[in-house]
Amino acid sequence: MWRQFALAVVVVLVLCYVPGYLFSRAIGTKRMTSLMVAPLISVCLIGFSGIAIYPLGLRGITPLLGGVGFFILIAAGLAYLIQKIRPIQENQSHTNPGEKDSLNGVFLLVTAVISTAIFFVIFHKAIRNPSWFLQSADNYAHLAYITRSVQSGIYSMLHAAFYTGARPEFQTPFFDEGFYPNALHSVAAIATVITGLNEALTENVVWFVSVAVIYPVGICALLQIIGKKNLVASVLTSFVVFAQLAFPLRMVTVHAVFPNVMGFCAVPSAVVLFILMLNGAVPDKNDSVAEQLKLTSFVNPRLVLLCVMGILALAMMHPSADFFWAICVLPYVLCSFLPRLTNFLQDKFTLSKIKGIALLAVMEVVTAGLAVGIWVFLLNTSFLAPTVNFVWEIYVKPLAAAQTVLNFGLFMNMPQILFAVAFWIGFVSCILKKNCRWLILAFLMTALIYVASLSEVLPIKRFFSGFWYTDPERTAAMVTIAAVPVVIVGMETAITLLFDLIKHGIKTVKEGNKGEKINSENFACTISANGDQSSCKPCMFIKNSGILMCIIAVLWGCALLSPWDLASLPRRERSELRWGISWLNEVFEPREWTTYKTSEDEFVRRALQIVGDDLVVNNPYDGSLVLNSLYGMNIFYREKVEEEELPQSAIIRTKLNEVATNPEVQQAVRETGARYVLLLDLENPALLGDQSYFFSGLQITDKDPGFEIVLQEGPYRLYRITAVE
Repeated sequence: MWRQFALAVVVVLVLCYVPGYLFSRAIGTKRMTSLMVAPLISVCLIGFSGIAIYPLGLRGITPLLGGVGFFILIAAGLAYLIQKIRPIQENQSHTNPGEKDSLNGVFLLVTAVISTAIFFVIFHKAIRNPSWFLQSADNYAHLAYITRSVQSGIYSMLHAAFYTGARPEFQTPFFDEGFYPNALHSVAAIATVITGLNEALTENVVWFVSVAVIYPVGICALLQIIGKKNLVASVLTSFVVFAQLAFPLRMVTVHAVFPNVMGFCAVPSAVVLFILMLNGAVPDKNDSVAEQLKLTSFVNPRLVLLCVMGILALAMMHPSADFFWAICVLPYVLCSFLPRLTNFLQDKFTLSKIKGIALLAVMEVVTAGLAVGIWVFLLNTSFLAPTVNFVWEIYVKPLAAAQTVLNFGLFMNMPQILFAVAFWIGFVSCILKKNCRWLILAFLMTALIYVASLSEVLPIKRFFSGFWYTDPERTAAMVTIAAVPVVIVGMETAITLLFDLIKHGIKTVKEGNKGEKINSENFACTISANGDQSSCKPCMFIKNSGILMCIIAVLWGCALLSPWDLASLPRRERSELRWGISWLNEVFEPREWTTYKTSEDEFVRRALQIVGDDLVVNNPYDGSLVLNSLYGMNIFYREKVEEEELPQSAIIRTKLNEVATNPEVQQAVRETGARYVLLLDLENPALLGDQSYFFSGLQITDKDPGFEIVLQEGPYRLYRITAVE
């Protein structure tokens, strides 16, 4: 099974990186930038291809991937024509310094390899079978979306559904076709068709790749563009991204909001793309602002297209990711871009310093006001009303909520002392560095949203956290993601200061030695009075400090991922990571207390041999709504009861037990083509909610006329509807 998992990982990586990379390279983007943004662009291409081929009547992955290839060819052709029309002069660079020097591919690869290895260990320990699925109402819906795309060949997010076009055709219970951000479902469905594996496994692979690869690489790229382009930061990234339970483990465990997880994982890459678009990367040589302005414009036209596609891709993953992206880039605009733009205008128009400060103040106020205005407008749109008006009944006092931010216990109220110490070191370090201050503002904005999501005052709760369903789990995840770069900066700063102190101490000792002087460049060796050069252990220590710093980074990272809570030693209490692994195992592993039990699965396998492709009426609250995704069983109810229900469905779910005597029920059964009734155990509906009263018509006994029992084991029964034969 794990070989199949590895195969699916390779397929998903190809789907996420190859199309986007080829498109970015086709328009002339640099290799590492193209690689970093590839998942965003790939998702956008797959999404638009699915929308484009739908009205043409084309179905399946062949025309879908053909559409992706067509978009890449169009981009390459247009780029070639533009280059011919506007040839690049020899004395002009076809790219800007920010893009050219922004990313180091070796460090991105190091982060990707280490983070994948670490998260595979976590994943394997928690989910011992990659085909297990998370048992929740949301995930049953996700699996149904994937299965529908596999069976129907429809990948348009404007026409997402559980039934329409799926095989075999029958009268569906609900009008279910409409918009849904189906990026995760589309990628998983394509992987399912290519590999022949089941939907549960490919779904797990998609969110695994998002968490293990896309998210850490995005964070590493973000650190590089703020000047942290070194091996130590890359190594630290691989550990720190998994050090907080709120994201990704907690978010994956609680709601099974895998599309939201995928979107949040891609936000750092989208932020990097926005900064690169504005030519905001920090060059290796730390050139002055004036020198940078002589070499580049403020906007990279080529990256404007990629940035727009990235924003659309986030919406295709989950629209809430776009709002998270917005509250990350707004601080960058306020703290970095507008001051840089003001300096440029001062130089161009020879403005005085006072006029420059006044101009900056006006631009800051206008930008902030515009952002708030857009926020309020979207908050009151009818399209987003179901989201922003959803209220999670969870309330915590503001001071108590703020305290959980300070110690990073967050929603679980499990303080992480080591994580918090690293963060506050990074907090001070970022304040002292101009190009990092926006990270602090982004964190503070996410912290405010998190505290507001726990507020007892509904208008405050809705205004600040409405775009995330007022869900403190999601807002805590945003706090974690915003804090991770700061934590890495803090850890890297602490390690660097430690080695600076050691070097200074060695230098002081050696300068005190008679007959010796110090090599001013690196203090790597001594030079005796007669000119002979010799090495010594202290000097070799300094020379190999990079390796030693990486070792310390690994040890610190391991401490963050310790199975024991370091603040509670020597009591050896569970760490957040161990709690997260335990919870993942509980919601993924099929057990007798879960909604869909292991004993039910054995019964379903035998029932499947009897029913074949015939339509089976079921109660979705007993866990049976997942059977179409697992085994292809043609079940009638693949989701919970919806408002836009067909009359036949309402009759069946409320009156099916009257089929022997009620002509209305008989007609409804004939029109839908139902042949069997499957009844599983309703004792544990906790993950779905006890709403089985919607299905009063399925309260069938062996004595009810019109039904013949064909399979029974304990409380599980399979009936054939004989009244309409």
